[in-house]
Amino acid sequence: MRAVRLVIVGLCLIWSLREAAAQNVRFDVQNFRPTPGPRDLIIVPQSQPLSHLSGAVGAYFSFSLDPLVLLNSEGQRAADVVKNRLELDLMGAIGLSNWLELGFVFPVVLFQQSSNLEAIGEEGQIKSNAVGDLAAMFKVPFVRRLSYASGFGVALQGRVNFPTGDQSAFASDGRVTFTPSFVADYRFGMGALIALQAGVHIRPAIEFMDVKLGPAFVGAAGVEMPVVRKWGLTTLGGVYFNVPLTVLPESIRQVPAEAMLGIRWYASFGVTFTTGFNFGADCGFSIPTFRYFLSAVWVPGKTREYEAIEGFKKPPDDPDGDGLIAPIDHCPDVKGPAENNGCPEIDTDRDGLVDRIDDCPTLPGRKALHGCPRVYADKNKIKVLERIHFATDQDVILPESFSVLEEIADYIKAHPEWLEILIEGHADFRADDAYNLNLSQRRASAVLKFLLLRGVEPSRLRAQGFGKSRPIADNNTEEGMALNRRVEFTILKVAPGHQLPSIEGPEQLKVEPVIRSQN
Repeated sequence: MRAVRLVIVGLCLIWSLREAAAQNVRFDVQNFRPTPGPRDLIIVPQSQPLSHLSGAVGAYFSFSLDPLVLLNSEGQRAADVVKNRLELDLMGAIGLSNWLELGFVFPVVLFQQSSNLEAIGEEGQIKSNAVGDLAAMFKVPFVRRLSYASGFGVALQGRVNFPTGDQSAFASDGRVTFTPSFVADYRFGMGALIALQAGVHIRPAIEFMDVKLGPAFVGAAGVEMPVVRKWGLTTLGGVYFNVPLTVLPESIRQVPAEAMLGIRWYASFGVTFTTGFNFGADCGFSIPTFRYFLSAVWVPGKTREYEAIEGFKKPPDDPDGDGLIAPIDHCPDVKGPAENNGCPEIDTDRDGLVDRIDDCPTLPGRKALHGCPRVYADKNKIKVLERIHFATDQDVILPESFSVLEEIADYIKAHPEWLEILIEGHADFRADDAYNLNLSQRRASAVLKFLLLRGVEPSRLRAQGFGKSRPIADNNTEEGMALNRRVEFTILKVAPGHQLPSIEGPEQLKVEPVIRSQN
């Protein structure tokens, strides 16, 4: 029993009344700081932020027994600086784009009491109620998974406390404090979650009763285990500790720490209820002997976060273990990523781009051209994904286009079944109709001559200029005009017994034009 009495969530050190009178700088006695996420583990957050445009509001109520008590040299209670405290933390958060969570916590001390504070140099008792420091938080994941999918997650979390609280009531540090930390967790296929947190609490350095308060390493670990999943019942456990980075000479390093045990209910009406107990470590500075807490966090219905929580309560039907459940999983028996609806990625043409992001999945191509080759045929067109450039206002082909024209010539020669190919010249809207028609005709003829010199049979080619009569883009922009100044190849006739070529892919490919001053 004596050992239990010496478990002081406030201060475990030899107390001197003379030295106490000289040290009375007050600080925020609350080391335990809850977070607003409905799926956070109270004592440690989880890595996954709230789903996109999903919000959460809630409250965390706690009762702390003896958060800050002074003992004399004989280990007997000398002063109850903060004897008991009732606190209410109002919380809220919102998720943005599935990659960011913003939140806040506003603590309010509803009631606290103390003995006469003459031991720390002041007469009277502590204020019975006060507001605490407003906290703003963010969470950014580096490794993200679906809300309740199995696998690893890693996130950066930051918490900034603003000095809005009453420092005289041991509810504020009196300055801005900052706690950056990393969170890493792993969720198992059966629903259990293990989470770890490590960071630094940056706060002003002060001395209080022979203890130096200042920056500290903060660490936490938590676990959630389903009990009756279909009812939304789980159990929580965890521990956190703060290791001061500085200490006074010849003094004992105080390591505040608490262990938690609780139970959680994900209610069907969108509220996550969590209740439990914390037990303070022996000789832990500003740590209560015992803490009871109850939290309620509400998530509005018809949001992705609400759907994710409700989905967690259903027994998983995920035989391939990829974290997706039918009907979202289009391949329930074969593991695949969420981006491909749970089906394995396939690279049909083996060009290094999977079919899902390959505009030409059956033709080996270049990554810069969205998986398509520079020259290929689709339906009645020979597609050329590199522009043919001419000198300004002339029909002179620039040398930089020789290689693509040679590739076009080789491609046509490799398909003798294409009996007639039309080389089309097109222009933008600048200049009059007659000028554009003449220029586009000369440019089409110049391409025809080039292909003839590379061995294409004359009977298979003819050239025609269309001027500005067939625009494919807006002529009011440089990009649009660059697209309209073009050369196209149309297959007009194929040999008997042959069909026009076709590939699997979008009807139109996005090709970035090279903007030049040529007309």
